[in-house]
Amino acid sequence: MRATIRATTRATTRATTRAAAILVVTLVLGACSGGDGAAPGPSTTAAPGAPTSSTTTVPIVGDPLNQYTLAMGECFNRYDVGKETITTKVDCATPHQREIYATASHPAPFGEAWPGEDALQRYGLRLCYQSFAAFVGVIYELSELGIGVLTPPQQNWEDERARYRGITCYLVRNDGKPLVGSMRGKAV
Repeated sequence: MRATIRATTRATTRATTRAAAILVVTLVLGACSGGDGAAPGPSTTAAPGAPTSSTTTVPIVGDPLNQYTLAMGECFNRYDVGKETITTKVDCATPHQREIYATASHPAPFGEAWPGEDALQRYGLRLCYQSFAAFVGVIYELSELGIGVLTPPQQNWEDERARYRGITCYLVRNDGKPLVGSMRGKAV
């Protein structure tokens, strides 16, 4: 009887130690991956040969919306979930990833061919750069903030009813940390 108990205890101890080692390696590898400042998507962690797996997801904060409906002074987060990107509007007083600081409409008349993503990005970045200092209170080159731009996709540009030409400029922190409060006039 004692031999059976000792053998069972040793097997249980080895299995527990192996599972703990796998968990530690998984946690260390998970902590070392990423680092690009983007909000992590869902991940699944399972020990090899384990009968079940656990799923860890990052909570999505804010109200989901179409990114092209964001307006001047609004703050938002973006989450990559699989092949989809979810944009949520959040209160600027709470930690957030991005803040809209300028909007404009591309001057191309309706019916004109879509100029392409690269051309729209270049146009948008010029506009955003020109608007930066007036909003933040310091020139771009001396700021801790970066510029991002939302441009119309080809489908919206060419749609007969949508005919969307909006250019939206947003701020992000260069170090990947969240923004808290509006960056208007902060000179950061």
